[in-house]
Amino acid sequence: MNAFRATIFALTLVALVSPVLAEDEKTKSTEETAEEATAKVCVNARTIRSFDGLSDNYLFVEESRNTYFLMAMKQRCSGLRDAAGIAFKNPTSQICSDEFGEITFRDRGMGARTCRIGKIEPVESKDQAKALIEERE
Repeated sequence: MNAFRATIFALTLVALVSPVLAEDEKTKSTEETAEEATAKVCVNARTIRSFDGLSDNYLFVEESRNTYFLMAMKQRCSGLRDAAGIAFKNPTSQICSDEFGEITFRDRGMGARTCRIGKIEPVESKDQAKALIEERE
């Protein structure tokens, strides 16, 4: 009789714990997906081929081998849209999301300006970058 009770207890315990373990796995999966979405993205300043200020908040960058990025500034960067020349300032050649990367550029009428880079995200094209900006602004 005791073996029968022990078996029933074990089966009941498994039935109660299984959904909790399954929910824990779902939570881990969701956390991993969120981490992937906010993964650090870096651009090598030495391999940047071209750039375009798409607004006063966003800079489109083409790296070598047709790799494109959209850089969002930490704050509005007045004059970025019309910038003729941009220099990247960073202690290393790697410019990464939400670190210490900055851009310096000449603004017509205001002289040299410096702005901090916030988020950097890969994009497939300039058109995709423009579409993302339209959604956000």
